[in-house]
Amino acid sequence: MREGEIMLAKTAGVCFGGDRAVKLCDGLLDEGKKVATLGPIIHNRSVIERLQERGAVVVNAPEETPAGYTLVIRSHGVAKDVYERCERLGIEIADATCPFVSKIHKIAGEYSDKGYDILIAGDKDHPEVEGIAGFCGGRAYIYADLEGLKELCGLKNLTENAIMAAQTTFNLTEYKKCCEYIKKIYTNVLIFDTICNATRDRQEEAEKLAEKCDICVVIGGQNSSNTKKLCDVCERHAKTYLIEDKDGLTGGMLDGAKCIGVTAGASTPSPLIEEVLTKMSEIIKDEDFNFEQALEDSFKLVHRGQRVEGVVTAVHPNEVEVDIGTKHTGFIPADELSDDASASPEEIVKVGDKLNLLVTKVQDLEGIVTLSKKRVDSEKGLEEISKGVDEGTVFDAYITEAVNKGLVAIVKGVRIFIPASQATLRRGEPYEQLVRSHQKIKILEVNEERRRAIGSIRAVLDIENEKKRDEFWNTVEV
Repeated sequence: MREGEIMLAKTAGVCFGGDRAVKLCDGLLDEGKKVATLGPIIHNRSVIERLQERGAVVVNAPEETPAGYTLVIRSHGVAKDVYERCERLGIEIADATCPFVSKIHKIAGEYSDKGYDILIAGDKDHPEVEGIAGFCGGRAYIYADLEGLKELCGLKNLTENAIMAAQTTFNLTEYKKCCEYIKKIYTNVLIFDTICNATRDRQEEAEKLAEKCDICVVIGGQNSSNTKKLCDVCERHAKTYLIEDKDGLTGGMLDGAKCIGVTAGASTPSPLIEEVLTKMSEIIKDEDFNFEQALEDSFKLVHRGQRVEGVVTAVHPNEVEVDIGTKHTGFIPADELSDDASASPEEIVKVGDKLNLLVTKVQDLEGIVTLSKKRVDSEKGLEEISKGVDEGTVFDAYITEAVNKGLVAIVKGVRIFIPASQATLRRGEPYEQLVRSHQKIKILEVNEERRRAIGSIRAVLDIENEKKRDEFWNTVEV
């Protein structure tokens, strides 16, 4: 066949939740402990077989756990009553529930206790959805798509006090349709964006990949929800094949393809992807494809103190989610966006914005990176205002608060103190009314070690008054 180009999705393969669960099992086995998993730890046959060879067993209920075994709760999570049963039975548990799933459990439990109905977008038979429903106190309503939601909205016992959440691997496009529909039916509904970043990024990249390629190959388990969603996305644009491993790949699948896109579900380990790509490259004799480089690009590492570029993917009241081009999920806490404590995240950034960021914390096991925008802004701004002292530059400042003996302002991300004597044209005049306003200031002094500076509104007002006097005397007739 004609040689084709292979394109590997950067987001292909095991998500941090699945990887964390498998590592937890391996760690317990390394310690010599006996391990049982509550259901298959991930939807990947080869991983399950490997763990079973090491002595791990799979049980379907806490009551089936052999004596002396540690029960691992997989990343999908479980219902509230499962924890209670384990406690009653005295079973030691190791909880590998994905943090994104735990977040949904917390939301569901909190709002069901307040009397809200919980509308869950997902597969009712999927263990993750069963676990979420188990935190809803009997108030869960589950639907698989927009049509299912429309049917639910016709129920008489459904109240207007409701929230919407989605299975972390739910189809992003379908959930957006559901959210738009529910807003027209229930004006009081609270909508939560609970599709995890890894799923969102994986689906969005799969769609872009499929648009470029003749054929897409999705690697993953036949029972994996997120893998099936990837197939659905790819099938919109290209002929798509779902395979579990290299044995599922045949030469006939790739005949005539000029470009082959490859992605993988969240339960697919990198060695398995490597085997598929190696066989694929042998079939099409693509000697230019470098798997190691492609995989390295997919698993970029980050460390504290590193500068990265991120794209805003979601804006929440207390934090902003960003894509930094790795398998980590990036979060910017609200207080790391700006020094202006009164400004909400929605006022500072929007989805799609590209930001220069500083890594402040890395949690590899959780797959989370904490970032700061204001520190990068401050460093760059400090350089600019330092130059401004000598050059007499006038800066635009936002006054954030009144403090003892003066005002605090932000200029290019740098905190500026404006003494009371420099806040107004004349000493003794009130200045509190300037809070939350923009003012022109000059920088009088910069302390680079403390990253602080002293500014003056009065200096600018003096210059403006001098100009007005000159203009007056230049036009007056004597």
